[in-house]
Amino acid sequence: VLRIGAPVPHFLELSSSGAASVGAEVYAIGSPQGLSGTVTKGIVSAKRARAGIQFLQVDVSINPGNSGGPVVLSNGAVVGVSTFILKDSEGLNFAVAIEEAFDLISKSKAIGSSP
Repeated sequence: VLRIGAPVPHFLELSSSGAASVGAEVYAIGSPQGLSGTVTKGIVSAKRARAGIQFLQVDVSINPGNSGGPVVLSNGAVVGVSTFILKDSEGLNFAVAIEEAFDLISKSKAIGSSP
């Protein structure tokens, strides 16, 4: 018998934004206004591209503090990163596609690395 005295750590699996179809249920995890451990639920409203960057339009609340947090499907697969809302609108929230997030990270590392 195996007994674990501490909680088993959980992790989120990275996926593809292609796994998030329009209408798919998604969750945003973050700390809006400093309220840690907050989860909000919504759906993918549309898929959009702007300036060559792929975004998921979601109706899940994105507030100051949870931008930069993961957007996940109900199976725990990360499909995006909470990014921004459109000012003076309600429910127009956007997450950068996870592939774009990793591409931007790779580019910033390449720029900051020495030859």
